[in-house]
Amino acid sequence: MAEASVPQDLSSYEYEPSCPLPSGREARDHVISKGPCQPRDINFPLDNRNRKFLVSWYEKFPWLEYSVSLDKAFCFVCRVFNAQTSSRSEPIFIKTGFSNWKKSEVFAKHEKSDCHKHSLQAHRHWKSQKPIHHQIDEENERQESYRQQNQQYGTLATDGPEHKRNRHVAYRQLTRWCWGILGKEIRVPLPSCAVSCIRAHFPPPGLEDFEFEGFHFADE
Repeated sequence: MAEASVPQDLSSYEYEPSCPLPSGREARDHVISKGPCQPRDINFPLDNRNRKFLVSWYEKFPWLEYSVSLDKAFCFVCRVFNAQTSSRSEPIFIKTGFSNWKKSEVFAKHEKSDCHKHSLQAHRHWKSQKPIHHQIDEENERQESYRQQNQQYGTLATDGPEHKRNRHVAYRQLTRWCWGILGKEIRVPLPSCAVSCIRAHFPPPGLEDFEFEGFHFADE
């Protein structure tokens, strides 16, 4: 792949796993400091077996990243820190990408591989070499991102199983679309047709045995 051109303003540099890392030390460090590419608020496409990438895998495997353009998963630390010519490398997580969602157990197997352990150690070493103010800036960015997400979608958007988080976000967005921002602890019942549609789109496992909580006011 051709080398990526790096803009002068490094803070605006965007990338995903399908893009090459810049060769310059400063630009490369900047890209690495962003961490794994983990898009969440997108519609992940279904494969021919009606399976797709799951956001919940990010929590279980923090090193996992997803390429929107390729619909494939990569290992961030291996892609960045493991030489692709190394005999211990696993090209499917470094160069070609993984997309057999039916066999997601491969993620756990990769995590135990020598390739991954070596790359993880290199990543830790890289982090230990960074100036302290860079580490502080990164932590501040993570905290601000978390705060903005909670402000937009509420804390339930980051807690609980994926199907519950998705329904919460859908309910919240529908409410804002219909009534705007209501304010803390102000609730309104949503149209039953919309609720049924959201539940059908983000069903819990074992739907036939699942009981939804239903609407209630904040003081109930």
